[in-house]
Amino acid sequence: MCSVMNKSFPLRLIHRNVPCEFPLMKKRYIQPDLSIKTNSSNTNPNLGIIVHDSLSIGQHGLIIDGKHASKITSYDDIENLGQFLGRGATASVWKVRHKISNQIYALKVIRLENRDILGQRLAELKALHHSTHHCIVSFYGAFYINAELHLILEYMDAGTLGDLLFNCKTITESILSSLAHQIVLGLEYLHKEIHVVHRDIKPQNILINRNGEVKITDFGVCSELAHSLDVVYSFKGTAKYMSPERLKGGEYTIKCDIWSLGIVLFQCAVGYYPYDEKLSRNYDYWSLLNIIVGGDAPKLPVGSFSDQFHNIINSCLQKNDADRPDCTTLLGDKWFTLHDQNITPWLSQYTSNNNN
Repeated sequence: MCSVMNKSFPLRLIHRNVPCEFPLMKKRYIQPDLSIKTNSSNTNPNLGIIVHDSLSIGQHGLIIDGKHASKITSYDDIENLGQFLGRGATASVWKVRHKISNQIYALKVIRLENRDILGQRLAELKALHHSTHHCIVSFYGAFYINAELHLILEYMDAGTLGDLLFNCKTITESILSSLAHQIVLGLEYLHKEIHVVHRDIKPQNILINRNGEVKITDFGVCSELAHSLDVVYSFKGTAKYMSPERLKGGEYTIKCDIWSLGIVLFQCAVGYYPYDEKLSRNYDYWSLLNIIVGGDAPKLPVGSFSDQFHNIINSCLQKNDADRPDCTTLLGDKWFTLHDQNITPWLSQYTSNNNN
């Protein structure tokens, strides 16, 4: 059913249907259109296993270099609590409990429809496994079951920044600076320590808990760099938050995440997507290309925000990526710590009835 794939993507995939209590979506799974090796002596044909270089994922969990790389090593220890947390294009997220520790986690179930999605998710898995930063969502395990990838992740009980913004409409500058500080710390770690461009920074990919902690998630379209100054040429992510150079389909660097950050902070401050008026909520690719690439960068309303915040937004939303600061430079601005405070009382107004 499969053929030997390109040597640049040495991956094997073997399927076996097994019982699973986490139905992903109503849409039925489509057999992946993958070029895959199936005749391998070091994989068990009776199990569903993904093998990529020194990494393997199956019912046994995640194995790297012959050693368990997951804190949770048995899928049988996971109990579905029946609470649906969210859905993306190819994934759904459920609230689950680890039976042994009684710890609550988020289970991300990803439908692997083709090689491109599989490659994206292996990138996500690699980024999560290598991450140890407090502003990046924590990873606890991975399993491959019924042609779906199951990731066990840290549970963030206040939902996404998008959820929060939906409830509060706008976020005051003093609160936003505290949230933004943590986002930029997470991005700095991705860019400088594990050399990853996230490529899909948006409100839905920023998680919050009731302790006021903010963490970046969803690395499904991230790209690994050998060095922070390297360039990338592919086109992945959510177009609304893409930088001009990415929309044009050209090369880009870590600075594309800085543009996306600026758009997110702008939206949080004013309560609407900065190009809404010009686009009349028509977010198709060609409209976005015309307005974002061809037009001026958005500006905050005059008189409503501090000069410092204006400077942050203006620096992030430079059309020429070379003119944007990196995360380390951004963190040197006193705006990010000027209003450093405990935001949990404020959060409780908007999260008390969510994600219990």
